[in-house]
Amino acid sequence: MASHRKSDFVEGFHQQGREEGRQQGLQESKTEYLLKIIDARRIAVTEQERQQVSSCTDLARLDQWFGRALNATTAADIFKD
Repeated sequence: MASHRKSDFVEGFHQQGREEGRQQGLQESKTEYLLKIIDARRIAVTEQERQQVSSCTDLARLDQWFGRALNATTAADIFKD
């Protein structure tokens, strides 16, 4: 019985690690595609704005910026609040 509880405990950590890995991979993909859209559309962004995108962990915000980047003509169009 004790080994079963330990197994469940360990499995919980494994599952948490997998979920964190999925979230990190999703964040990295969204960041990469957002920067590709910005570059492809030749939107001038500062190094600070590029770093803002690269360091963002908020998936909803990355989605918002991505949607804006599809029609933006300036960085201000993307990053406005």
